[in-house]
Amino acid sequence: MIKYIMRKIIYKGIDPKTQDALIKLLKPYWTLYFICYQFLTIYIMLPIIPMLIISFFGGKNLEVSNLADILITAFLIIHIIASAVFAQVFKDAYQNFIFSLWKRSYFLLCTKKGKAISKKDFKTIKEVNSKQFEYIETQKCSGLCYGTCFEILKALKKGRMVFIAAKWLQCSKEKTNEGKYFTAHVLYINNGWAFDAFSVRQYKAEDLYEIYEAKIYKSFDYESIKDKSYDEFKKDELLDFEKWCAENDCTVYFRGD
Repeated sequence: MIKYIMRKIIYKGIDPKTQDALIKLLKPYWTLYFICYQFLTIYIMLPIIPMLIISFFGGKNLEVSNLADILITAFLIIHIIASAVFAQVFKDAYQNFIFSLWKRSYFLLCTKKGKAISKKDFKTIKEVNSKQFEYIETQKCSGLCYGTCFEILKALKKGRMVFIAAKWLQCSKEKTNEGKYFTAHVLYINNGWAFDAFSVRQYKAEDLYEIYEAKIYKSFDYESIKDKSYDEFKKDELLDFEKWCAENDCTVYFRGD
């Protein structure tokens, strides 16, 4: 179902091969989105099961059965009306709750699952760089792969960040990539696993390379960046990386991340 929605609605008009890659990267993201935004519906329907059980077991006695049906109907009507009123009166608070539930669920169930960044590592990132941790926890780091991977490497002092040319995964048919097949991307690699700041998830490195059809430019370990700020690192590496990208059908943008 989620795959169908992604192909026919969310990424409609995008070529099937690109849709395949986006599904591999973002299916859990959209799955949790739809589950969380159906929270009110689930909440409204939840009492039906025990009410039906009561009705079923009361069916042996006609009076009990009729009374159970009346009580069930009255309860469900009150429950539905109260839920609808609550959702309308506290609309902003409700939307914020659902949004937070979605983001928090994704972090706990998806982002933290993997071997590139362990649970202990996430605690270290939070202690060393709370702002960067908050960006990862709330998926704000998506699209900010350079700075994100740099700060993760700085905080953990292990692993490496790998600069690659990744297949351009346009999220709408209107977007272009200056006619080039690849766009520059950075991954954090550790223990044979990769953290991807685009999908904010962890994968086996070889699987992620395959999804992105990656061309590897260069990797950097902690020793190569420990004495540099992010701006200093960009200044030292930008020209060579831009040249490599130009030679490999790849766009590159160093934003203010």
